[in-house]
Amino acid sequence: MKTEALAIRHVYFEDLGSLELVLGDRGHLVRYLDIGRGRIDAPNPLHPSLLVVLGGPIGAYEDAHYPHLAPLLSMLEKSMAAGLPTIAPSASVLARS
Repeated sequence: MKTEALAIRHVYFEDLGSLELVLGDRGHLVRYLDIGRGRIDAPNPLHPSLLVVLGGPIGAYEDAHYPHLAPLLSMLEKSMAAGLPTIAPSASVLARS
């Protein structure tokens, strides 16, 4: 069974907080993907057993300012379509996916 939890963050100082400890206790290896303001080469969203998108100081509809949003939204769509656990505290990002 897959045990990787991929946490995607917009700013380097955000993390999973106490959720990271819970995931670790349950055998998940947490990996962070820092996307910041640059474009990302989206990893396979079907690889991790859990996909977590952390919040950030951006809006889900600010594509012109944040070119990494399109690949991020594509990852979310694929993960959710496959029925994989996906957490995103930003309702606007989930609503747009």
